[in-house]
Amino acid sequence: DGYYHAVDDSRRRQRRAGDGAGGKAKGGGTVRFEMPEDAACAACGAACGRGVRFNARKERAGAYLSSPIWQFTMKATCCGATFVVRTDPQSAGFVFVSGGRFRHTRRNAPVRAEEGDYWAGTDERAAERAERERAQLRQGRREGERTTGGDAMATLERAQEDERIAKAATKRMDELYSAAVPFGDDYASNAALRRDMRARRKAEKALESEGRQMGVGVPLLARDPSDAAAASAVAFGSGGARENAKLRRRQA
Repeated sequence: DGYYHAVDDSRRRQRRAGDGAGGKAKGGGTVRFEMPEDAACAACGAACGRGVRFNARKERAGAYLSSPIWQFTMKATCCGATFVVRTDPQSAGFVFVSGGRFRHTRRNAPVRAEEGDYWAGTDERAAERAERERAQLRQGRREGERTTGGDAMATLERAQEDERIAKAATKRMDELYSAAVPFGDDYASNAALRRDMRARRKAEKALESEGRQMGVGVPLLARDPSDAAAASAVAFGSGGARENAKLRRRQA
């Protein structure tokens, strides 16, 4: 009828007012937060898997050098406890401030209020893996010393043997590289392979069609000159059996 109703944006104004000082103008507000790691609730012990999403309140909680530290506050779905998670620019990760802890990590250390920073912790599995690698390296060195018995000549011979093995491996790599040079162009190699496969499929389809025309229920094979020679040597008639026997003896 040509009449346009007035738009009531009171709810929109309420949302803007609800953002407050930490609203969208400063990067805060309510956001969709995804749990970055497997976590556990500190109140009830329930597991919270990686990737679970929450409606979280985002606010700035400090800075590390020039990078802001963001804090996310959300309600747990298991028991209603409050999760508080902060970003960790120092280790490029996240840290649990309260309400829970990350599983298999030590990223739940408290905030150091006197310094305005917090401990990000380290991954226990990564630390254990690094320690195992260092232990294996030390063990290998001890085994090498035990094998040579501290003999300088034995150490020199072992170094020469390692150098010989390295040269042989380098030579083999050069051979493989030289063999791969003709196939260096991926497009040309792929085109040649597809061309051969098309020709093969075309030949197989022609043999299949010929077999259907002849009433043969099995796939035909490609023609071979030896088959034609053997077929032409077969004699039919009264003496055919003897001639065929002689032919088989000559072929044997």
